[in-house]
Amino acid sequence: MVRIQYAVDAGSGVNEDITAIGEEHAILLDGATGLTEESYTDGPTDGRWYVEALSEELSDRIPQTDSLSRAAERAIGAVQEQYNAATSAVSPPPEAVPSASGAIIDWSGGELTYFILGDCSAILQTATSVIPVIGRGPRTLDEQVLDRMIELREADPELTQEELWDRVIPQLREHRMLKNDPDGYWVFSLDPEAVNYAMEGGEFPCPRRSMWSASQTV
Repeated sequence: MVRIQYAVDAGSGVNEDITAIGEEHAILLDGATGLTEESYTDGPTDGRWYVEALSEELSDRIPQTDSLSRAAERAIGAVQEQYNAATSAVSPPPEAVPSASGAIIDWSGGELTYFILGDCSAILQTATSVIPVIGRGPRTLDEQVLDRMIELREADPELTQEELWDRVIPQLREHRMLKNDPDGYWVFSLDPEAVNYAMEGGEFPCPRRSMWSASQTV
């Protein structure tokens, strides 16, 4: 029997993270914060719209598909169609296209497999070992943004968090342009090709315990 406990902390504002638990799988999506003042979907934010749409498509396809990568590819394609329909009358800038890091854990058939795209990570504890799976995310780019925020705060300790965010948005937009690019980083978005750059593996007995986490700045 698999027992699952989870918590999602919104921090502040709209919660753009989501967890979906099925009978034999679990999904975690960490939506990227929008960098434009406009929203292009009918969700509270485009990031929230995206994780809800992708979670639903993944949940429908995982039980019916023979691999997590194929389920993810088809789910991304379905969300791409929805987004294109929602934005058919406008032209969102590239940095406004929603995205998310994500982790999928599946234990159907008595074996566990994982699929991680972006900087999500999973720690799996079996009867004999602990197996860390550290997602490949844009950590260097994240560090650049954090370093810049530290510099700004040291130069002006009175800056609020909102003012700091406004100062680094141009840098974040530059980084967002590297999303799903061979010279950048790969995450869930609207490009099904991204699944080819995910971390996928497993096929070992179900662990006694598993934990996964996500964080995304760029």
